Amino acid sequence: MSEVFFPEGRKITIAGKDVTVRPFVLRNRILAIRLLADAAMEVQKGNPGITKEQLLADPDLQATVLNVLVNSAGERLVDLYVLATGEDRKWLQDHVLIKDEIALFSAIWEENDIPFLIGQVKSLIQGLKTQGKI
Repeated sequence: MSEVFFPEGRKITIAGKDVTVRPFVLRNRILAIRLLADAAMEVQKGNPGITKEQLLADPDLQATVLNVLVNSAGERLVDLYVLATGEDRKWLQDHVLIKDEIALFSAIWEENDIPFLIGQVKSLIQGLKTQGKI
């Protein structure tokens, strides 16, 4: 029988509390992909031809993705934080400062290979455009 590996996640500190950011399970990835689809389309408009490697290497592009998510996702972004950390929504809303949000988003970015997900979303969008569905 093969052994199943569940990553432990990444520990960060928010408002003096240790929080673990875990990789998304399948059920949670649907919300993440919806959020990222909107952000990917916005970022792509300003950066045509962007690659996964560029997203991984460029903190300014990562900040752009976060900015787009914050501006377009609103409460859904808090949902993403709840899914990634398992923390209470109200606690997150009451305690996450901007510096904490950047650390939280960065940990989610790395734990879930967000550039890969954005690439998947871009491919899906391109396929739907080719089929005339959008």
